Amino acid sequence: MCRRGVVREVPDSAASDRDVPARVGYAGAMRAPDLSDTSASTVDGVGTRTVWLARGALCLTTLLWSGNLVAGRALGGTVDPVTLNALRWLLALVLFLPFAGPRLMAQRRVLRRHAVLLIALGLTGVVLFHVCVYSAMGHVPVANASLMVATTPFFILAGSALTGYRRLGLRDAAAVVLSLAGVAILLTDGHFGSLAAIRPGIGDLWMVGAVLSWAVYTLLLRALPADLPRDAVLAVTMLVGVVVMLPLWLGLGTTDLAGLPAAAWAGVVYVAVGASLVAYLFWSFGVDRLGPEAAGFFLNLMPVFGVILAWLLLGEAISLAQAAGAVAIMLAIGLRRG
Repeated sequence: MCRRGVVREVPDSAASDRDVPARVGYAGAMRAPDLSDTSASTVDGVGTRTVWLARGALCLTTLLWSGNLVAGRALGGTVDPVTLNALRWLLALVLFLPFAGPRLMAQRRVLRRHAVLLIALGLTGVVLFHVCVYSAMGHVPVANASLMVATTPFFILAGSALTGYRRLGLRDAAAVVLSLAGVAILLTDGHFGSLAAIRPGIGDLWMVGAVLSWAVYTLLLRALPADLPRDAVLAVTMLVGVVVMLPLWLGLGTTDLAGLPAAAWAGVVYVAVGASLVAYLFWSFGVDRLGPEAAGFFLNLMPVFGVILAWLLLGEAISLAQAAGAVAIMLAIGLRRG
């Protein structure tokens, strides 16, 4: 669903609802400006070549995050979800601390003042989201999972309306309804019958849990102080996640690490390094150059990359219900872009 490298601090006036979420996760940026217009970037001193490099970095980011779903699917029968998540964040934290450690120590007093919020971020964004995703990947195709992830911004939008942060316009409401319709198609495999006949599978329910936990995580980000370095926040949330995951791993983990094949270890390294650290370095570069709204548009590529990777690496075919669900979700995305 993750993490990134050290990013530059931004002025207080620039760090708001549009800045913080986009830097931290899958569903951070909600709007998508017209990326074909690079005039704003060139005016701000970003050349055309840098703009295209940033676009490439963001494409690679969503590709790496889509690969995380494929890796979770491939490792489903070899590494249990709790063990996989614990190993992912333990390795990522060990690699990330040398870079974020100095900032973490410098900001420790400020971080302590926001301990409750940081713990909540670690629980929702590191523990719950990824345990739910990896649990789901043992039961649902990558196409379903990536399409469900693509609906996360709409759940965030609904959450913002429910908490009074913003009001839903007609276009927003229509987008939420369409995205929920797409989810319903995926959950029922296109066989609606009646509401009482809906029998979503356990994997579908895990993905709903993942989407909801990430939506809560993103909504909580608004409470972070604008001047608090995000690399320090990231390190703390990773640390919280590891502290929580380690006892869960010892108590619930069922994987014999000594018997893991080399291919499984390669998958673990990928989700820790590629889908977490490298992806977030690319994400930070893209956000710094193009801005959070433009970067958020690239998150909608996850279903495309997810389906292609699942077809190439796992041999998964696309069903009619998946195609119908994709159409509904993409229409919702189109409404939000408009």
